[in-house]
Amino acid sequence: MASKKKKSSANALSTLPFERPIEDVRERLSELEALSERTSQDLSEEISFYRERLNRLTDEVYTDL
Repeated sequence: MASKKKKSSANALSTLPFERPIEDVRERLSELEALSERTSQDLSEEISFYRERLNRLTDEVYTDL
């Protein structure tokens, strides 16, 4: 658990405030992909949802820069 906090702290230092929602979705997507690999659960719908959300959110945030 300490390594997760360390990773989050490192990301927090390099993530600008307007990028935080993107990073949150990216982290959730990564968690779901890892869970899917470790278990036999079918998380394909959730993973697809978060991939699409990440793409839309990234476009929305960076288009306005």
